[in-house]
Amino acid sequence: MFKILFFLILIYFVSTIPKESINIIEDLPIGTSIYTFSTNGCRTVNHSGTYRFVDSQKNSNDFFLIDPYTGRVTTKKLIDRDDFCLRRMCSCSKCEIILEVLCVSLGEIFFNDLAIIIDDRNDHSPQFPKSSLTIDVLENVPIGYLIPIDIAIDLDYGNNSIQGYNLTEKNSTNKILEAFQIEYSKKNDLLALRLMKILDRESYHSLEYVVHAYDGGQPQVLLGHLNIYINILDVNDMSPVFDRSNTHVLLSESTSIGSLVARIHAYDGDTGLNGLVHYTIVSLDPPSNGTFFLSKETGDIRLGKRLDYEKEKFYRMKIKAQDNGPQQGSTATFAMVNIEIKDENDNYPLITTTFNDDHISGVEHLINSSIIKIRENIPNGTFLVSQIISI
Repeated sequence: MFKILFFLILIYFVSTIPKESINIIEDLPIGTSIYTFSTNGCRTVNHSGTYRFVDSQKNSNDFFLIDPYTGRVTTKKLIDRDDFCLRRMCSCSKCEIILEVLCVSLGEIFFNDLAIIIDDRNDHSPQFPKSSLTIDVLENVPIGYLIPIDIAIDLDYGNNSIQGYNLTEKNSTNKILEAFQIEYSKKNDLLALRLMKILDRESYHSLEYVVHAYDGGQPQVLLGHLNIYINILDVNDMSPVFDRSNTHVLLSESTSIGSLVARIHAYDGDTGLNGLVHYTIVSLDPPSNGTFFLSKETGDIRLGKRLDYEKEKFYRMKIKAQDNGPQQGSTATFAMVNIEIKDENDNYPLITTTFNDDHISGVEHLINSSIIKIRENIPNGTFLVSQIISI
C-alpha cells in the first residue's frame, strides 16, 4: 500500500516540458555548446535543480554532455551524420535524434525532450567503384545500344549528394565525335552510355571518355571521375581485295621445278580470323594436274612439273581469295593469272625425207627404210630424194 501511494505521489510531481527542436551541422568541434535548457522550465529555486539524461546508456547520449547545474548541452564526440545513418541511429532522409533530459528540483521531476536535427556537410566527393573501365563493343551494334555503367556513390545527402553526370570525350584521341552520350535516371539510379552514331572499326578501333559525377554542394561542387576506354571489336564485314585482278607471267620452259612463278596478294581490312586470307585454285586452263601448286597461306605459285613449250604455250589460272571469318559477312574475290611459256632452244632439227621411187628411171626405195637401190648407168640428174623437210 505504501509503494502504491509513493508511485501516485511521484506521478503527481512529474511534469513534461514541450519538445524543442534545433539544427546543428555535423563534425562540430568537441565541446561546442549547442543548447541550454531553461532553468525556468525546471522551476529551480536559486538554480538548485539538476539535469541528467534519462538513459545514460542510449547511443545518441554518448555524443553529448549536459551540465547538471546549468542544463547546457555540449558535444562530446565528433558527429558524423553519414555514420549515424549507416548505424541506423537516425533516419537517412532526416537525421533526427532525441535527447531525453530529466530535471529534478525540490522533489519535483521534469522531463525535457530535445530534437536535434543533424544537417549534412558536403564533406564527401562522388566516388565510382573503379577509376577506369574498359568496355568491348562490336562494331555492328545498332544506334541506341546501351552500355550500363555502375553509378558513383556519395555519402552525403540532399543537395550534397549526386545530382547528375556529364560526359567528356578526348578530342585528341577520338576520330569520331559524339558517338556516345550519357544517360542517367535519378529515379531508378541507372547510368548508361547510349550509342548515337554507327561504329566502324576499320576507321577507328577505340574511343576514350571521362564520366563526371557531380553533387549540389554550395559554394563548391564536388566531382568524381571515371575514365572509360571503349574497344571496338571487329565484325567480318570486309571482303578480300586483290592487289591486281589480272597478272601476266612470262615463264621459260626451262624453269626448274619448285621455282616461284608468281606471288598474288589480297588485303582484308578486318582483324584476326576475319582478316586472315587463304587462297585456292579454282580452275586451270588447259587442265594440267600438278603443273602448278599454290600456297594457301602466302599466295605463292610454284612450278610442280617440267614445262614443254612444244606441248603447251599458255596457261590461264583462276584463283579465289576468302577470309577465315564467318562467311555470312564476307564474299570471296577472284583474280586471273595468265602464264605464257617462253620457247627455249632445247630441240635438235628433225629431217624428214621423201625418197624417189621410180622403177623406170632406175630408182627403187625400199619400204620402211632410208635405203634406195640405184640401177647402174642411170642418167646424171636423176632425182634420188624428191623432198627434204627440216623441223
